[in-house]
Amino acid sequence: MDRLCGRQVAISFAKGVALVVAVCAALLVPCIAILWTFWSRTFQIVLLSTILSCEACFAIYYFYVIVREFNKVPEQHAPAGYKPDEVVEQFLAHVSRVQDIQHFISAWFLDAPFDSIRIDNLKELCAYALWYKTTDEMQLEGLMPQLDDLMAKMQQMHNLDIPPGYNPDLRFMSHLWDEVPHIYRPLVFYLVMELLELICWAMLAANGFKQRSIRLNQSCTVVYYTRGLSDKRQQQQRWWRRQQQQQQDLIFPQQQQQQQQQDDLSRIPLVVL
Repeated sequence: MDRLCGRQVAISFAKGVALVVAVCAALLVPCIAILWTFWSRTFQIVLLSTILSCEACFAIYYFYVIVREFNKVPEQHAPAGYKPDEVVEQFLAHVSRVQDIQHFISAWFLDAPFDSIRIDNLKELCAYALWYKTTDEMQLEGLMPQLDDLMAKMQQMHNLDIPPGYNPDLRFMSHLWDEVPHIYRPLVFYLVMELLELICWAMLAANGFKQRSIRLNQSCTVVYYTRGLSDKRQQQQRWWRRQQQQQQDLIFPQQQQQQQQQDDLSRIPLVVL
């Protein structure tokens, strides 16, 4: 299984490298060839040395700073106010509705055969998924009786008899602990992408578009372009007026209905006998 995952990563890496080479070749090779033809030998050596040095520095920064930052595991995964007891009850309610429990458990172990799964492997999975802890941390904090009770309830629900012990060859889907998959791309690729983004911005700005952004969190900002919209303050005022109008429509529906009835009666012609 590990060999298969490694092979898929290698194939993805090869496809990414091929794509990068194709894009860079299509965009940069003609320009470099022209410069290479007309400029002196000394300048060619300096240019090539500069490019290789920049690529080497970027590769070191990428693997030793960016990748390590992405793969950093925080000490506390559980969100604030997390109540594992409530989550365990919800989990048991969900498990009680699962028809094929063996396939359900095997899927979490990357489709490993159910016969190869041992009770300690399942404990390790549930400790991670429900308590955000390892089995060693559960043991130190005195939570193993709760984990053993969960195992007993799961087996009793579906008449399972999972063998005792631990299979060290099994891995489960631990997204919070696994390394982030990534494909290395050279610095030239990012420079080309930034150049294309600059060209797109210039084209949109020339056609009257304005760049706006929304900061979702500390590391994610959404950038979008609009055309023909008013300023942010006017948009907020319009939004506030719409909210007030909607509240009035909800709070005073009977008054509006009575007013409508009075308007309708006022339009009825009077007949004087």
